[in-house]
Amino acid sequence: MSDRDGQATPLLERITARRTELTEQAERLRLRLAEVEGEAERLGVAEQVVK
Repeated sequence: MSDRDGQATPLLERITARRTELTEQAERLRLRLAEVEGEAERLGVAEQVVK
């Protein structure tokens, strides 16, 4: 893909690379959130046991 002065291809490549980075970051954040939610749940259970 290219426009008249050849700028579309590098732009498309940058957009695609950034989208890939953001998708990977979102997946890491989803995994971290699941870990944190699990820990919060375990602490809630521990809190109930101690009461």
